Parts: sequence; C-alpha cells; structure tokens
Amino acid sequence: MAPSGNKPQVSVQFHWVETRIRDVSSESTDDDGRGGLSFYTESIVTPLFKKVYFRSIYLHYCGQIVYDFLEDQIDNSPFLAQINLFSNNWPKSTSDLLASFCLKGRPGKRVSVFLYREKEDPIDSDYIQLLLDLWKTNGNLHFELYFTGRIVAFQSFFKHETEKSVVIFSNCARRMECFTCECDQFKKCLLKERYPQYHNF
Repeated sequence: MAPSGNKPQVSVQFHWVETRIRDVSSESTDDDGRGGLSFYTESIVTPLFKKVYFRSIYLHYCGQIVYDFLEDQIDNSPFLAQINLFSNNWPKSTSDLLASFCLKGRPGKRVSVFLYREKEDPIDSDYIQLLLDLWKTNGNLHFELYFTGRIVAFQSFFKHETEKSVVIFSNCARRMECFTCECDQFKKCLLKERYPQYHNF
C-alpha cells in the first residue's frame, strides 16, 4: 500500500479553507447584505488560486483574479462538476469558459452550470446553437445549463443522428440538458431515470 504522507497536509489545508470561509461570512458583511466582495477576493480567492481544486464553486465577479480562478478550476480541477456564477458583470469571454466546461461532461461525469443574473444574461439563441453544434460534433456530452433568460425559436427535444444522446430544453425552467445513455457503461443511466420517454434508442 502506498504511504499516505499527504493526508495531514490535506487535512490542515481544508481546515484552513473552512476557517477562512467562516471568517468571511461572520466579519465581512456589507450594507447590501451580500458580504464584502473585496474581502472575499483577498481572503479566499487569491490564497486558493492554483493551490486548491474543488468539486463545486460559487463565485461573484469582483475582478480579474476571480475570472482567472474560474479558468484555472475549469482547466485543472479533476473534480469540478458544478459551477455557480452570481452578479451581472462577468466578462463576455466567460461564456467561452463555460462552453469548455460543458465539453468536459461525459457519461459517468455529469457537469452543471447555474447562472444567477438579474440582467444581461449571456445565454442567447446564438450561444445555445453553439452548444448544440458542439453536441452534434462530440456526440457523448453530459451536462446541464441553468440560466435566467428565455430562449426562443428552439424545439424542446433533439436526438443525435448517430449516438445515443439527446438534448432537452425547458423554457419554463430555463434549462438546457444534454444526456448520453450510460446503460452500456454503468448500472445507472441518468437519462433513463429522469426521462424514460426519451430513452428509446
């Protein structure tokens, strides 16, 4: 059995992360009640940049370092499965990062993106078409995208021409879901579980 020399360091590191998050939530509240974003940047994002990788991240945009942090997590975290973005002022190039993240979704590893915007939602018909084109090219994507805007002129269901994969839209829930059948690889198939009516390959 390989020695577990890294365990104490990991334990200390995550204890430090937990402590810093608790400090931010208890000491850095602004008048608007959202928390001190500059303090959040200095005390959490900057120290963790390129040092710790997560399964889920929740980010407010408050400067280039947060964008760089998001990009690094997408490019390098082997665990990242969920991204939650808040605020309205994320750079337009964030959409490209999210598309690259959606490309990481595969059978056995579903990825999720949640966008919380009051205005200026970057998700429009052109962006949805881009994701559809990526899905048609790859054939085995496995992701879900939640947004605040409303997409028009899209049918609610697409079935891949050659692969066991589908795309489902819900304007009511403001959601795009891409499923690839997992029956050949795993005991559990998320498509069959959630949408058995579309599991007819």
